This record gives sequence, structure tokens and C-alpha cells, in this order.
Amino acid sequence: MTIPGRDVPDPQLTGSKETATTPAVKVSPTTASTVAAPSTDTTGYNYATSPITGLDYTDESTTRFNGLPGQPEVWLDSDSGKVYMVYFPPGVEPPVPLLYHVPNEDVLKSYFGDKPMGYDKQFTHDQFLKMGAVTWGTTDAIADTTGDPWAGFVERMDRAAAVMPWLDDPDIFQVVAAAYIEGRDVQDWEFESSDWWQTHSEAERAWVKKLATNPKTAEQDLADYAQKVTELYRNYGIFDVPDQVSTYIRDKWASGQWSSSQSLEQIRLSLGLDSTATFDQGLSKVTGGVGGAGQVTNYQSEIRDLYDTWIGPAYAPDDESIQRWSNQFALSPDAGRQALIDQLRQQRLSLFPEYTNPNSTYRDIAAPWKSYVGGIWGTTPDDTDAEFQSMLRLNDASAISKKAREVGLNRDYDLVKSRALDDMRRQMSGGVRGTT
Repeated sequence: MTIPGRDVPDPQLTGSKETATTPAVKVSPTTASTVAAPSTDTTGYNYATSPITGLDYTDESTTRFNGLPGQPEVWLDSDSGKVYMVYFPPGVEPPVPLLYHVPNEDVLKSYFGDKPMGYDKQFTHDQFLKMGAVTWGTTDAIADTTGDPWAGFVERMDRAAAVMPWLDDPDIFQVVAAAYIEGRDVQDWEFESSDWWQTHSEAERAWVKKLATNPKTAEQDLADYAQKVTELYRNYGIFDVPDQVSTYIRDKWASGQWSSSQSLEQIRLSLGLDSTATFDQGLSKVTGGVGGAGQVTNYQSEIRDLYDTWIGPAYAPDDESIQRWSNQFALSPDAGRQALIDQLRQQRLSLFPEYTNPNSTYRDIAAPWKSYVGGIWGTTPDDTDAEFQSMLRLNDASAISKKAREVGLNRDYDLVKSRALDDMRRQMSGGVRGTT
């Protein structure tokens, strides 16, 4: 997960959460022989890339300190003497440090046990402010567990990000991460005091509260909204909506980012239908860049041509079929095109079962017989001619020749009549000679 970086001084490091009477825990850099020398960089400290030094903890399968889960770092504010246990939510770039103040020296000693006390990193107070570090109270708030405190965090956050767009806000993300490491639910006031809360709609705020207080109901809501998306597409004749399209619209709608009317407008735009709205860039991306008003008409001639190619002009699609397939093409051109071809291939096999190659189109089948019958009639047959269609199903030159001559005579085709008269003369001439 990537979230915007913080670049603002943190008032919590100046005493907004910790009272001025909180005794500072001072740790001397000489109390442990393995502690590295303090950084001399006074312009800021790159906590993301600097190696951890000072304390040896190589076994990540165990907890590092007594009474604290996971592998927190120990940071020292060299100006105030305060010591912090620092956790980093995994899978987040840039890293987000969550600081917990050790309330007193006895607590600090209990964490180290029989190990010498020390710190991993040392900063001046100004450096703390420049990195935007946030203090989340004291270490007493951290959940008492021997397991990995971040187990499942990355998976949960990645899964939730689509329906929790507010996680991209660094303030909100740190609230959620802190609540996670402390093993508690996020409190309403923590959300409501954020800039995100103040700048988003009531529907979005209601979704945030529902996720935080009643996640099972929120999960059911997602399923309900997914069904609504499916039903709306079905109203336009679309029964196979790509998962990424359905999920995108569902998440926008359920999270309050889109209203019902906005969701319908975007669905129409994804189908290329006219709308006064602007096509959402994210939805355009998941539909492969297609969609937008007027797009449907661009596919109508292609769809008619596919019908003509596969099953012939005699079975031209009606307006409703054209509209339905145009919508499908606008939503997903490649998938829609393949679905139509697959359907037409099956129809061709049903209409002309005498031709068993499934890849033979109507045009492939009809072309040689049109030339053959045209040579008999003296005119090219029309693909919509019912008599010609019946000849195609014979798939036999002798049978087709006989049928073509019969039809030609009935229709008074000059070439057929002329050849029939010639045949009669030859037969009569032969009969007369035979009697003399």
C-alpha cells in the first residue's frame, strides 16, 4: 500500500497527548556497549533506509521485549530524554512510524529484562518534527500478545482500500494502524477530528462509521450493491459484466463516493450510451479505455457485419439484438466480440449442419455455391433468397444443379430457358435421326 507522506510538525510530540508533568525516561548512550554513536546529521534522519544498530534482535519469530508484541524499535529524543517504542505497519511506502512513549524507567527496565538498556536511533526534537512522527500515547495501550501484532494487517488493508478510500489519507491511516496495534476499534472522535472527515460527504462518513462499528453489515452491504450493479446492467441486456467493472462501481456506490444516480450515469457511460455526465477516469481504466457517450454507434456496423459473415444476411439481427451487443462491445470490446462470435458459430452449425467444420462461416459456405448457381441462372443469387438457402443445405452439386434449373424455369430466367430449349432440340434431333 502506498500513502502520501506526512510533512507537517506533529503537535502530539509537543505535549497535546502527553502532559507536561509526565516524567521523561532518560537512557544514556553508554549504558550498552553495542549502542551506536548518535547521528550527527542535524538536518533530518532517514529512518526508512538507516540500518538498525545498537540492539541485537535477529530472531523475528520471537518478541523483542518482555511484555511487548513484535519487533518494535527503540527511539530516543535526545533533547527531552523521552524513549519511544516504534512500530511500522508492514507493506506501507513510505514507512509510517507509530510511536508509543515509555511512561517511566521502571516500565522501560521491565521491557529489557536482563538485557542492557539502549536505543536503536537517536533524534533531536527538531528531527522528530521534520519527519512528522506521531505519538499514540504510552506503551500501556499496546495490545498484550505474544504473536505478530501485524498478522493479517497488509492483507486486510489491501482488501479494504477499495472500499475505504480514506485509508489513502495519512492521518486516517495512522489512526487505523494505531488502533490495530493496540487491538481496539477506532473511536468516532478519532475519525471526526481528521481533515478527511471534514471534507467528505455525509454518505462517505456514514460508510466509515459502519465499517468501523459493524463490519458484518458493511460486508452484506457490499454484496447488496454488487447485486444492484448486476441488475442495472441486465436492464441494458448485459448479463456478463467483467468483475473489475462490477467491483469498481460497487465500491464507489457502497462507500458513498457515488450516489444512485451517479452510479447509473456511469453505467450508461460504460455502455457508450448518451449521458450528460463525464466518464469516470477510474472506470474508463478498468473498462480498457472504452465507453463514453456515442461509443455504441461505432460498433453497430461491425456487429451487423459479423452476423452477415457467420449466418448470412437472411438472418440479420433485429434492433434489440444490435443494441444489446453494442452495449456489450462498449463495456468490453474484446470479450463482447468473442462472445458474439461464439454464439454465431453455434447458430451457423444449427442452420447449416451439413457443413461440420465449426470455423466455416456462412460466407465460406455460400461463396462457391453462389458462383455455381449463378452460372446456371445467369445472375448471382441473393443471400436472402429462400430457394438459394434451401440449395445450400443440400451441399451436393447434382442436387443443387437440378434444383437451380427448376427454380430458374419457374422464374423465367433467360439463360435457364435458353439452355432448356437447347437441350430439348438436341433430344428431338437425336430422336428424329434415330427413326430414319
